[in-house]
Parts: sequence; structure tokens; C-alpha cells
Amino acid sequence: MVGEDIKISSNGEVTGTIKYIKNFTEFNPSNDDEQKGNFFPVTLQTTGSKMTIKKNDVDRADKKDIPFDKNIILRVTKTDKFTIIVDENELIKFSFESANLLTQ
Repeated sequence: MVGEDIKISSNGEVTGTIKYIKNFTEFNPSNDDEQKGNFFPVTLQTTGSKMTIKKNDVDRADKKDIPFDKNIILRVTKTDKFTIIVDENELIKFSFESANLLTQ
């Protein structure tokens, strides 16, 4: 999913290569449009009971106070910013403006 050159700075800026993937049915089996794109896998180095994933500062009901999972996958674009909140504490805010997002 990502190149060996991937790096995450302390402020959450992601640099390096994020590959384009087609037919990734595990991401969203019921939505074909969400099965292709640039996917960014994350393993959180913390624990918790609940988490919230905000995309571009939007609180979606289906991503708020969900059971904690240390392994998550984000479908990203250059302009996306994802905020990861664990047990009401903001852990990190990822940005992808400096990443190399490969296309088809």
C-alpha cells in the first residue's frame, strides 16, 4: 500500500509514496467506489476503549466513538486531513499534501 520511503513527521505530515490500489473489497465491500484509491495503513502505538476518526474536521456518526482498533486503513487524497482521537484525546492529525499519491 505504501512505499518504503513513507515517513510521518511529528506534526502528522506524511511524505513518501502511497500506491493506488484497485478492487480493495476489504475496505468497503458494499461500495465499489471506495474499493479503489490510495490507502494508508496505520498502526497506532497506544491503547484505548473508543476512538473517533475525523476526515477534514468532520465528525461522521459512523466514525465517532467506535470501538478502539490499533490497525486502521484510511482512503486518502492530497487534500485530506484525518484526525485520530482515542478516548477523547487527539492523538494525531495526518495530512497528505506532501505525499506522492500514485494514480492508476
